[in-house]
Amino acid sequence: MEAHNSNNDFTVGCILSIKTPLGEEFQGQVLTSDRSSNILVLNILLLLFYQDFPLKSFIFSFQLLKANYIKEFTFLGQGEDPLDLKKYFY
Repeated sequence: MEAHNSNNDFTVGCILSIKTPLGEEFQGQVLTSDRSSNILVLNILLLLFYQDFPLKSFIFSFQLLKANYIKEFTFLGQGEDPLDLKKYFY
């Protein structure tokens, strides 16, 4: 599966490794993209291990990124639709 569909939009749910011209590197899942403003909304998943808490703890971080500022990206995989309401409402 590709990170871009035929309309040159990033596919919702794809997981990317992104590098910017400023040297930033991060991995995130595409929540949505807007072609007119050329902005991606990414879900950056941070995994933290707390010394006093035996279970893994997840913190979700969202980032808005102009697609023009992507120096390079690598497609890491296709995840589930992160905004699928069926997961949260019965």
